Amino acid sequence: MYCHKNSQPDRRYALHVKAAAVCLFLFLSIVSGCSQTPEITGTLSPVSSTRLSVSTTRRTTAEVREPTPTTRPPLETTQPTLSPAPTTTRTVGTSTSGTTPESTPSATPTAPIATTPMTTATPPTAPSLSSGVLADVQTLCSFGSRRVGTAGNEAARVWITHSLEAMGYAVSTDTFTSTYPGNPQGTSLIVTIPGADSSRLLLIGAHYDTVEGVTGCEDNATGVAALLETARRLSGQTPVMEVRLVFFDSEEYGHSGSEHYAAQVAERTALMINLDCVGYGDFLYAYGPEGAGGAVRDFALSHASSIGVALTTHTGNASWPAGTTGPWSDHAAFERRGVPFLYLEAANFAVETDAAWWGYTAEDPDVLHSALDRPDYLLPKYGARMERHMNDAAILSADLALHGFTTGSPSP
Repeated sequence: MYCHKNSQPDRRYALHVKAAAVCLFLFLSIVSGCSQTPEITGTLSPVSSTRLSVSTTRRTTAEVREPTPTTRPPLETTQPTLSPAPTTTRTVGTSTSGTTPESTPSATPTAPIATTPMTTATPPTAPSLSSGVLADVQTLCSFGSRRVGTAGNEAARVWITHSLEAMGYAVSTDTFTSTYPGNPQGTSLIVTIPGADSSRLLLIGAHYDTVEGVTGCEDNATGVAALLETARRLSGQTPVMEVRLVFFDSEEYGHSGSEHYAAQVAERTALMINLDCVGYGDFLYAYGPEGAGGAVRDFALSHASSIGVALTTHTGNASWPAGTTGPWSDHAAFERRGVPFLYLEAANFAVETDAAWWGYTAEDPDVLHSALDRPDYLLPKYGARMERHMNDAAILSADLALHGFTTGSPSP
């Protein structure tokens, strides 16, 4: 038995033991509670299935959408040419200088005629307009409409004259009365280049007038630019026969300028080369009369590739036999007088339009005589092609002047 004084430490010891036991119990309870997942008694509202569906649909559409490039209608799949003349010997105006035909300058690329559809997803870049034929086109169009009798017509005439004089040429004029209502006076410009044979005449022409209210980028600033480039190529040269470079006025109204001039020179004209709309069309075509009178066309077709010119013609349709054309430009005044002609035009006879001759390109067949015939529309889309066609027309024209050609018999 313990006495009272000796029993006090024993009580303190018992209390410590009990406290330790309680702490251990609490510790074990806490550890046990952390290892269990508490039960969730509530529920979350589900996301609206409709809204999720819409969101998913939009994202899917945006991810799979890809640009679909458009394609031009198919172009001609062949390069039609007429059978060449029996011989490619130049029987008219054969060069006596012993020189060879000038080579195609490196600035004028030679490209085969396209035979496959081309995409339009990335438009071609417009060439530089700082110099050459495209600059001439741009300048001519800056005068506005060049309809006979207008200020724009006069401004163009003055500029063409100054351009030719800057090349060292003397410029003469041929004035006449136009058939346009009110009968304004028209003025054609003429440059005469003496040749080895002064008895015969090679006439190369292009009209510089337009219809009312149209700047005439294609019709016919392109022909004028090609004729100016021909003048540059002939500068300081002696052609095989006398050459006349004629910038006709009032072609759009009765061919008044060419009719007036043809009446004066047809008798001694061996060949008339007409440059009209030689720019944005799909192909550079050569036309001529039917029969023997078309020999110069056949010669040009067989000869063009040797001087780096891409030239073709059409295979015929219900209206016009292969390689021929209608009387809708300045060549008609000479054809009626029995003069062989070579008509160069950039076009595409395979384009099906209400008026077949109105088709110039498979992509844009309805530009001529419209508000679309202007540089800011045509040059960004077709500038490179226009530059090539105009230079090719000039190269061929200058080559025929310097080295001769085959005409066959005059057309009846």
